[in-house]
Amino acid sequence: MRASRARGAANARGAHNRFVVFYVIGCWMFGLAWIAVLSALGWSDRAWVAVLRRGIFLVGVSVILGATTVIVAASNGVDNFNPTRTGVWFYCLGCAIPVTVLAFLVARSAFNRMLLGAVGTLAALVFLAAGGAAFREYGKPIDVFAMTAHDHHALVISALLFPLLLLGAACWPFRSRGDVELSTPG
Repeated sequence: MRASRARGAANARGAHNRFVVFYVIGCWMFGLAWIAVLSALGWSDRAWVAVLRRGIFLVGVSVILGATTVIVAASNGVDNFNPTRTGVWFYCLGCAIPVTVLAFLVARSAFNRMLLGAVGTLAALVFLAAGGAAFREYGKPIDVFAMTAHDHHALVISALLFPLLLLGAACWPFRSRGDVELSTPG
């Protein structure tokens, strides 16, 4: 009887991790389409195309961060879908972080402030890794880091918005200083 319960629990865990595989496949499909659009727009030298690339990169990072937040937050309370911690780490490290890095590598030439774009992307990667670290399986005690994320929603929202604000600032156009005229003495 005990062995059959253990086998049933293992099968249930395996079934729940299959949903995480679907999340990973969906994230890679979105990411590859996102990277393809960024790459296709990279061939043009027009200013409006660079603005469009920056906007698409910012929207893509928003989608990845939002999807990760929803997966981590909602997975613990949905009936019949309670992924393991390994499954959530697999999603974060095997999909969300690599997709974001690849998209940044493709879109980096479109940024007006490259260093700020790199820092904003790094902040997004830290948030994605923190999402994996904050996840706890259903029925497991919520401790230290997960308790902070669970109790302080404003902190989570500000941590979610911080990379987006940095990336938005990196995409902001340079201020025009007007035409410069050179005068020669004489």
